[in-house]
Amino acid sequence: MANDKETLEFEFDLGPNKPKKIHRGAYNFIKNDSVYAEESFEVYRDKKELTLNFVSNMLSRVSTGELLKIQVNYQVSKDFVPLKVIVKKDLGREKVEESYKFDTKKNLLNYTFKNKRAKHTDQINTPPRFHIFTPSACCSMLFLLSKKFDTTAKNFYTSIQSINQWDYEHELIVKTVCLERISLTSESINIGGNELQAVQYRLFEDIRGQEAAKDFVKPPSLKVYQSRHNGVPYSINSEDGTMVQIKFFHNLEDD
Repeated sequence: MANDKETLEFEFDLGPNKPKKIHRGAYNFIKNDSVYAEESFEVYRDKKELTLNFVSNMLSRVSTGELLKIQVNYQVSKDFVPLKVIVKKDLGREKVEESYKFDTKKNLLNYTFKNKRAKHTDQINTPPRFHIFTPSACCSMLFLLSKKFDTTAKNFYTSIQSINQWDYEHELIVKTVCLERISLTSESINIGGNELQAVQYRLFEDIRGQEAAKDFVKPPSLKVYQSRHNGVPYSINSEDGTMVQIKFFHNLEDD
């Protein structure tokens, strides 16, 4: 582990090709009828590189009264496979940057964790199609578009996640998640007085082979209402009552 004292700047470079902004919007994170966090986001399309960039900014007030700021830049290929993901977190004096860079030729994911005290790097093999989970809602369902979806069965995806917070403590976690389509056609949902057309899905961790265990506990699931706009969800609801709901969404491609 090498020391790294450089200042972490919370800015993202989207490259020299000046990608076109195609979506922008915001989410409210709600629990017990109270908004505890907000996320604003923008989506850019680079026609030359055939990539999409999902750039989000999250703000939340923690129990100490300090402001937690999380920024995510999530770049995917035309097949919605992550190419480069950067997560930046800022809380008081603590600053952390996590970066993921995918080597498409070798199917290797390079991970870097960096704070003011140290820098740590990891490398793991991945399948050609996978997803990286981040705190951002706008890019949380991109894996749905990474391969053909079977509407009559459960669909399985490889997910990669970091559980490191302000120091590096654990290697990346690789899991399989399962997605089921609940509604065969789009349905109308009301969010904030607005009628939106969405498709309902159920998302949960893969439990194949575990049902026979005596201590088996059915994993919690998420109810997701998905838009038709490049994987952006309108609503994500957990079983404990926590909700992520779209606050506003502008599809600039229609402008």
